[in-house]
Amino acid sequence: MTEKLDAETAVAPSTNADSSASTLGIALAFDEARDRPELATPLIDYLGDQRAFIADQRHHLKEQFKHLRLAILSERFSIALRALTALVGLIFAAGLTFMIWDAAQPGGLVIEPFSVPPDLVEQGLSGKVVASKLLDVLGTMQAQTDSQRNPKTYANYWADDIKVEIPETSISISELNRYLREQLGHPTHITGEIVHSPGGQLDLTARAGSAGSGTASGSQAEFEALIGKVAESIYRMTEPYRYSVWLREHGRIDEGMAVAKELAHRGPARERPWGYLGWANSLEETEGYAARLNMMRQVAYMAPDMYLARDNICLIEDKISLPGQAVRDCRAAAPLLAGAANGGIRDDVVPIAQLRLQALIDQNFGAFHDASQLWNKVLEFGPQGTTYSLSAMVTHAQLAEHDLAGARSTMEAPEEPEGSLNAGSHALDRAWAAMLSAFAAEQWEVVIESDAVFQSLYLQYPGLRSYAFVRELPWLAIAHAQLGNFSAAELLLRNGPEDCDICLRTRARIAEMQKQHARADALFASAVQRQPETPFAYADWGATLLARGDIEGAIAKLKLAHQKGPRFAEPLESWGEALMRQGKFSAAAAKFSAAKDFAPRWGHIHLRLGETLLKLGDGDGARKEFGIAASLDLSAPDRSELNKLSSPP
Repeated sequence: MTEKLDAETAVAPSTNADSSASTLGIALAFDEARDRPELATPLIDYLGDQRAFIADQRHHLKEQFKHLRLAILSERFSIALRALTALVGLIFAAGLTFMIWDAAQPGGLVIEPFSVPPDLVEQGLSGKVVASKLLDVLGTMQAQTDSQRNPKTYANYWADDIKVEIPETSISISELNRYLREQLGHPTHITGEIVHSPGGQLDLTARAGSAGSGTASGSQAEFEALIGKVAESIYRMTEPYRYSVWLREHGRIDEGMAVAKELAHRGPARERPWGYLGWANSLEETEGYAARLNMMRQVAYMAPDMYLARDNICLIEDKISLPGQAVRDCRAAAPLLAGAANGGIRDDVVPIAQLRLQALIDQNFGAFHDASQLWNKVLEFGPQGTTYSLSAMVTHAQLAEHDLAGARSTMEAPEEPEGSLNAGSHALDRAWAAMLSAFAAEQWEVVIESDAVFQSLYLQYPGLRSYAFVRELPWLAIAHAQLGNFSAAELLLRNGPEDCDICLRTRARIAEMQKQHARADALFASAVQRQPETPFAYADWGATLLARGDIEGAIAKLKLAHQKGPRFAEPLESWGEALMRQGKFSAAAAKFSAAKDFAPRWGHIHLRLGETLLKLGDGDGARKEFGIAASLDLSAPDRSELNKLSSPP
């Protein structure tokens, strides 16, 4: 027994020994058994037991692996189930959070079924039908109201959140949503009734909570009109600013102004600047630009973060030919778009507002090609509640870059989809654009005849006459001067403001046409002094000196003009003309080539560039430019010159 135990002890592997140690032990045991035969049988038995033990271990390991795989699958399923449960919980929480957030948004309009007499119900005019008809009219009015204002800035705003609501008795998601809206969003409830009044009339009354009520009376045959009147009452009570815009867009200027004035004087504090804004815009057509500009400055003082006030100031200054001031105020308006609620305008309008500002800045530095491209993008955006004609702005920029064909195309296009806010101002702008087009084509009689259109507008909108000195009279005066009627030209410009840039420059041009050189220089000097930041007076003065034969004086002014407006084609063209007269054809070609980049559809510039290239011996380049010039608008003298230059020697 001891020997057996000894043998077992000698060969039994430790559970912690590695395989090499076990193999060595068995080998030693076999060596020992050679010398001691009595150990052979126990050793064989031991090895048999080990084989059986190993077989049992393999079996147990297989079973353990099966259980392990099942455990892993179970754990994975458990993790997936927990993750799915968590995801469902998150989705539910997110949905509930969104429902609460959406319900907490201020505003909304809920129209409840009206109380209706039984005889009308029998005729199909139930309370729900009345509420639905009112809903349709209010929805149409909202869709017709074109405003840039940001919904976040309203004290009460319902926009698309308008509905007829029938209370439910069961518990549902819709009832939960309605409950949350009532508790958190505080929508405006519209209730009302129809009653028979003496004389067989119907009295239709609608109430907008504490905001008040409106009643319309009439026969049953006039029911649709009654709904319209009551809808207007609700619109006025719940969204007075938008209602004032809607009225003005429908030609009811006095009514729109009255609503805006009431809002400015007695509206909630946050609404009053908007009331003044609407009032100011209404003043343009009744009292003129000065009243509008002064009130806009008041609005900017009251609400310094309001973008539209500063934007309108910039627009008015551009319109009355104060280019330096317009640029400064446009640049002051731009940062407001990055402020709270985008300075008060809609999110989708912000990129377009940025383009509008840049277009105004560009055109006031003479970069008309850039401006025309920007104005086209603005026009393509669609309705945006502007008080001026976008197509007229495109036309003006195109004509200023000498793209007469493009301007004609813009003018001939169907009416722009831009709404009719300040309809008179839109009409004035389009009349101005038409006059500019005739002026560019040197159709002097047509320019003079267009005065009748302006006079008609002044009668209909008396305030617009204040714009005559910038929208009509300069071009009308030049047309008269071109036809030799200098007394009429001088008379037209006699009362122009002293700070008006186009007025001073036009008076200088007419003085020069009469050989009054000293007077012309004095007027140009005054224009430069009043607008030292912009290039127009320098460019006109330089061109005038060149026409006199003062080449060095002209180049000095044209250099300044180019410094002020590096993308303004006019001074580059005049500079190139001056260099040609000096025989510096390479330098002249460089100026013409630069000007071409900023006015690519200016036929005259291609003609001049071709001429200089011809003088430099570049026949191929000259023919290319002549070909381009031939396809573009040219004056009669330029067309004759082109024919001479293009003819074979």
